[in-house]
Amino acid sequence: MSLAAVQLAYGGPLLFPAMVWALWRSWRAGRDDDRFAFLALAGGPTLVLVAGASLFGVDRPNWPAPAYLAGVLALGAFWPRRVAPAAFASSLALSLAVSALITVIPRLPPALQWSELYGWREVTQEIVRRARFLGDPGHVVLLGRRYNEASYFGYYTRDQVPVTTGHLSALSFWAPRHRFAGWQGIAAIDAASDAGELAPACARLIEQPPYVVRFEGGGGRRFRLFHCIGYRGTPPPP
Repeated sequence: MSLAAVQLAYGGPLLFPAMVWALWRSWRAGRDDDRFAFLALAGGPTLVLVAGASLFGVDRPNWPAPAYLAGVLALGAFWPRRVAPAAFASSLALSLAVSALITVIPRLPPALQWSELYGWREVTQEIVRRARFLGDPGHVVLLGRRYNEASYFGYYTRDQVPVTTGHLSALSFWAPRHRFAGWQGIAAIDAASDAGELAPACARLIEQPPYVVRFEGGGGRRFRLFHCIGYRGTPPPP
């Protein structure tokens, strides 16, 4: 249920069901047209596999993304021409409204804030500042528990500071962890999160004073910060 709810939020309450419908239509049309068969096979199995994995507690809302590529193409092929102008106008208005909402949320009263979306830029600046005082310039890496957290650090530092994760992740493909073995690290996680995934990655993991990001409308978000001594990395490939 949570996976379906997030897909409706990501894709939109109308767009996601429409893409699923378009993939189903592609499967039927694919009996006579290989182009539609390709779209159905490119998108359908991905949705089925991700939905099946979610039944076992593996809930990753972004995993169906490859199916969206096929779904959008299929939807474009089956889209009723008569509703295209209205659909374009409504999607443009919705996109503008969402963009405006994103800028307004931090200024709302605390009870109305979606605070988990905010604070990563500020805490990234803070851990970079603290990294300068670790006494080992050029050998400090920013650590995220998972790919998503590490990607925030990479984005907000414009990849000027090495970033990796506490365990094997997609980030390891372009930032192999063995490169940073023996380095010091500094990590930031949400105050409600468990640091258990970081501990095995370090010879010692020392919690630092927390950091609180204050919002203009009041309230804020608290982060836990950690100093990783002796990042273990992984053995280099043979």
